[in-house]
Amino acid sequence: MNPVIALITPSFFTPTLFTGMYLPQILNHMDGPHTQFIFSDQFPIVAKFFHNRGYRNCVMYHLGDKPKHKLGNFCLRGTFTSYNEIDIMMKAESTNVISPYYD
Repeated sequence: MNPVIALITPSFFTPTLFTGMYLPQILNHMDGPHTQFIFSDQFPIVAKFFHNRGYRNCVMYHLGDKPKHKLGNFCLRGTFTSYNEIDIMMKAESTNVISPYYD
């Protein structure tokens, strides 16, 4: 099974939190050529990071029919009604979670 890394972002998510907590762990997982990252459209910094690096093995989860932004050519998964619902789904579908909520 290929690794699926969920990036679950809290409501207090900031660029500093991304750089300090998420980025080192993301870079560790990017070594695997088949690693997939899943994240929500809630904070554009996450999509922008993968887009700028040219990393396309990502799925962006979003509310409703379309994402808040379209920063990369990522696969989309939508029609969720809340970011809490997205977080629960991403946790269930991942092999690893990066988040201050989960160890």
